Amino acid sequence: MLTIFAVIAGGIIFGRILCNRNLSYLPRIITFIIWALLLLLGLEVGSNPEVIKGIGTLGLTAFLIFLFSVAGSIIASWLLWCIIRRTSPTKKSL
Repeated sequence: MLTIFAVIAGGIIFGRILCNRNLSYLPRIITFIIWALLLLLGLEVGSNPEVIKGIGTLGLTAFLIFLFSVAGSIIASWLLWCIIRRTSPTKKSL
């Protein structure tokens, strides 16, 4: 955990040092690193026989988490919209 905080602190420090430089190439590098991390994650998962054996159960669990997360987000957004509409001033008639 200390390593994670050290990397985050290092990123903040480098960000402050490099804030006035042109970093237009940075999104491409970040995208490449994310793709590389996803590839390595896939290699790790694919090489683990227990994960491959339980992929059906994991898929169902992941789908249920996805389904309830989206449903919860929709319900929370709807409730927030109702609260905002109720407390906002009424429109004036033209």
